[in-house]
Amino acid sequence: MEILTSFNCNRAVKVRETVVPEVIYKFEPRGYKERGAGLYDNVYHVLTNESTGEVVKINVDATAIMKQYEVVEFNGKRHLADLYKAAINAHQWSSHDPERAARVEIHGYEDELNSDMEKIPAEYQDEYCTKFQQWVADILSKESRIASSFVTGPANFNVRRNEKANNSYHKACSDFAEWREKRIKAIERAIEREKPEEQRIEERWATVCAGLDETAKNIKEIDENNAPYHRALFVNSLYGKAETLAKNGDKALLDRYVERIKEWNEKLKKPLFTSRHKFWQLQELCEKKIARTEALAGRENVEIKKDGYTIVKNFAADRLQIIFDGKPDRETISKLKSNGFRWSPSNMAWQRQLTINSYYSASRVVDVSYEELRAAK
Repeated sequence: MEILTSFNCNRAVKVRETVVPEVIYKFEPRGYKERGAGLYDNVYHVLTNESTGEVVKINVDATAIMKQYEVVEFNGKRHLADLYKAAINAHQWSSHDPERAARVEIHGYEDELNSDMEKIPAEYQDEYCTKFQQWVADILSKESRIASSFVTGPANFNVRRNEKANNSYHKACSDFAEWREKRIKAIERAIEREKPEEQRIEERWATVCAGLDETAKNIKEIDENNAPYHRALFVNSLYGKAETLAKNGDKALLDRYVERIKEWNEKLKKPLFTSRHKFWQLQELCEKKIARTEALAGRENVEIKKDGYTIVKNFAADRLQIIFDGKPDRETISKLKSNGFRWSPSNMAWQRQLTINSYYSASRVVDVSYEELRAAK
């Protein structure tokens, strides 16, 4: 069994004294706090005797006392035990108490990891945990190069080198946060793709319908109880969501959306949309979108090769794509975003809907003319 330490204590559920192994204690890490005399509160681990109910409190910094106990049961959560020593080393030159600083940092990363685990299905967790640990190891390695003049002393302190180490560390932290966000979103997309089509439609409809109903209730409050809102804003919101479904060719959801609007119109004194409103033309617009997509699906892609990138007219996906040989610089990325292009990880391309306007947009980002794009077949 493992000896209770300041690093593994946050995972402990039950412990026992090494000299009295028959007595089991329920363990609550950092379960009690009281106001301290200085700047910090006094925080204690709480141990409750399972047989007698007797309570024992151990200060979180009393590592010598903690070593008198061994862990009987852990909570099964993910941990970063392999990085404990690296975390201590990371603070050798920047903290007067490297072990305490390391403990706080590692526990923070473990909390983040287990928070992420709640969002990730079991089949993806091992791979995610391994990569997460690699990122943290890299961050700790960079952090170990940071020093503090309060620890090392001011004599011959290399300010420039320390500034470079700080910048490297902060960039690693920023990249790590970005990786977490992107990886979780990628997993969510993979899960979504694996769902049956019927399930995806039902889940999307549940979300769309809930939003529709909430907006319709607000409009009802305005009409019947003079609620202090602008009716037109809510009506425009309803129309905008339906128009998006139509433009995406999402007939299954749009048809249900229209039927739901009809149901609400029957309940209300004043309809959500009058009979002359352009809302009722959206199903026709959707049919045209589907027909156009089907017509384009059979066409072969057209590629325009340039130095460092390729422009693709992807008819099947209805997208104008720009595929760079490497990652474009920040200025180019900024231009892409401001001209409506979005990064597609699945296609490894910057893309936007294939329209006449997309040709103009591309000409403002890369070295290609509107005429060249229009003529390419």
